[in-house]
Amino acid sequence: MLSESKTGFILNWLLYTGKNENNNLSNIICKLCMNYEGENYCLYIDRYYTSINALINIKKYNIYAIGIILKNRIRKNEEILKDIKLLNKREYKFYKNKDQLQLTVWKDKKDVFILTNFQNTIISTKKEKIKIKDDSKDLNISKNILNMKIMNLLYLML
Repeated sequence: MLSESKTGFILNWLLYTGKNENNNLSNIICKLCMNYEGENYCLYIDRYYTSINALINIKKYNIYAIGIILKNRIRKNEEILKDIKLLNKREYKFYKNKDQLQLTVWKDKKDVFILTNFQNTIISTKKEKIKIKDDSKDLNISKNILNMKIMNLLYLML
């Protein structure tokens, strides 16, 4: 389902008809966004649907996207794995690949991976630490605000 972010109005939807080779995540996202080609829209994708191939394919249609990506969907090399292990809690780092996708790794209790296909993103080569009040009763709210700030930061880099 593709919906407008402010009102939740459904723009397009597809009925799942079973698993087949034309029904992979990348094709589904491209079919949903087909009518919005060339409009420079930004698509915020749920982590279940975020994939490297999907972001590469919709970028061809001039549609930008960002989403949390599951760890098992990332093509990692040994150097990146070592870097991630060296991150302390609340630190983050950016990586860019040959397809102009940017991966942001944020260390929390678990590693959080954010993938985007924005063209003009800024790459940080240093590790940076984000502070959250640990004594706050609303720690989960603070983390949600932090997630929103990271997403907004990536959106502003567009």
